[in-house]
Amino acid sequence: FLNHRVTSLAHWLHISPLSDHMSITEDAFEDAGQHEPLTVRLKNILKEYKDGLTIVKEMLQNADDAEATELNICYDARTHTTERKALFFPDMVDSHGPSLLVHNNSTFSDDDFRNITKLAGATKEGAPLKIGKFGVGFCSVYHITDVPSFISRDCLHIFDPTLKYLKGAVKDFSKPGKKLNLANPILRSSKQLQPYDGLFGFNRQQCFNGTMFRLPFRTSPSEISSTMYSKH
Repeated sequence: FLNHRVTSLAHWLHISPLSDHMSITEDAFEDAGQHEPLTVRLKNILKEYKDGLTIVKEMLQNADDAEATELNICYDARTHTTERKALFFPDMVDSHGPSLLVHNNSTFSDDDFRNITKLAGATKEGAPLKIGKFGVGFCSVYHITDVPSFISRDCLHIFDPTLKYLKGAVKDFSKPGKKLNLANPILRSSKQLQPYDGLFGFNRQQCFNGTMFRLPFRTSPSEISSTMYSKH
């Protein structure tokens, strides 16, 4: 709108645009700020967080910050549905194999839902009693998986930095993930929630009074990591 007003004023004053004299168009000015693909950022973060028990430590710290009194870790050896059409997100079929599940008996606050999407390490500034780094420390889970997800309260949240699993479902590539309400009838009737069913009291027909993370094992190299996981 502003550009249109300026062009109209220039025409009224019988002044030709500078671009006419420079033989350029608006396309000659392209966005060129410093940037870094999310997958590269995550790969670099993993260098700062060792594999193995570091992951459990970070999850324990975040559970403590949430004032949880219980933490459960479960190795789920099951392979769930392999039918693409049975899933709310069909491309997630490859993530329904063996996984690591981490549960605590606290729920996410609204701030927690916002903070876990941030990669900056300052998501707990102003809360000196909180020892974790929800934005950065949580990223240690990418040692294990490319598509972490979790359920808390009335929400299912899925992160997919490689956009392999939520292909076509994500509109804003700067936010590669999905947050869905568990009350969604299509989600409930699909087999998307099957890996969570019956675990730690989860019932898809009601809000979950706790938080459960699901970390499906990486079974092939990706842009984030070439480390693959199995039972061993």
